[in-house]
Amino acid sequence: MSTAAGAALLLAAAVVCSSADGESEARRRAVPAVYVFGDSLVDVGNNDFLPPPAPRAGSPCGVDLPRAIPGGRTGRFTNGYNLADIIAQRVGFDMSPLAYLSLTPQASLDLLSSHVGANYASGGSGILDDTGNGTITLREQVKMFADTKATMIKANKLGNNRVNRLLSQSLFLISTAGNDFLAFGDGRATRSDASAYIAKMVTTYLKHIKELYRLGARRLGLLDALPIGCLPGCRTSFGHDDACDAAANSLARRFNALLRLEMASAKAASMPGMEYSIASIYGIFSDMITNPELDN
Repeated sequence: MSTAAGAALLLAAAVVCSSADGESEARRRAVPAVYVFGDSLVDVGNNDFLPPPAPRAGSPCGVDLPRAIPGGRTGRFTNGYNLADIIAQRVGFDMSPLAYLSLTPQASLDLLSSHVGANYASGGSGILDDTGNGTITLREQVKMFADTKATMIKANKLGNNRVNRLLSQSLFLISTAGNDFLAFGDGRATRSDASAYIAKMVTTYLKHIKELYRLGARRLGLLDALPIGCLPGCRTSFGHDDACDAAANSLARRFNALLRLEMASAKAASMPGMEYSIASIYGIFSDMITNPELDN
C-alpha cells in the first residue's frame, strides 16, 4: 500500500463507522454519500466545464486511470486515481463521486437521492476568494452544496430533518490551502505579512466549515497543506529551481499548526457532534520526497 493510500485509509476510518456485516470489505459502504470540496488534489473534472483561464487537466493526466470516465476525459490532475478517489474507495465506492458540473440528468437524480454525493472541487482554487483565477472558490463550492441540499429537499419531499440525518452520516472531504500560498510568489502577500495572512486563511476556512456544519455536515475529513516549497511550480515562483524552499514549507507548517488548534477550539465551542480528522498531507509528501521508495 502506498503512503498516500495508507493515509487515506486512516482518514476514512477516523471519521466513519463500519456498516453491516456480511458484505465484502471492498464493497461495503460505510457512509451513504461523499461530498468533496477543494483543489486539484481532489478535482475530478469541474474545471473541464470552466472557461479559460481556469486550468484543465490535459494529457498525460489520467493516463493510468484503470477505467474510462464518461465523456472520455478524466478531469484529474494526476496520472491515475486522486485522493478523492482513494478515500471514496476506502468507504466503499468505486471512485470519487462525479464532478458537480458534469452531472447528467440521470446522475443528478442519483445525487438527489442522497446516496451518492458530488465533487465540487476545482483545481487551482483556494480558501480565499482571490485565489485561483477563473476557478470555483471554496465559498462558491459550499454555495453549490447549499443549492444541492435545497434541491434534495424539494425533489424528494423528505423534509429538512430527513435530509439532515442522511447528510450527518455522509463524509465531507476538503483539500485546500496550497494555492493560497502562491500569493507570496506573485506579490499579493509578503513574508512580513505571513502571520496575518495565515490567520486570515484559517479564519476564512473555519467560516466555510461552520457553514457546512450548519447545512448538516457531521463527518469531516480535512487534508492539510502540503510542503508547497517542494512543488515544481512553487520552487520556480520562489526562485529555488533545484531545491525545496524551506521558508515556503515553513509557511505551510505554520498554517497546519494553526488549523489544528483553531479547528479543535471551534468544534468544542460551536460544532457539537462534529467528528473530524486532519490527515497530514504535508507529512505524506515530505516522506515521499525524502524516501521515493515509499510510493509503491
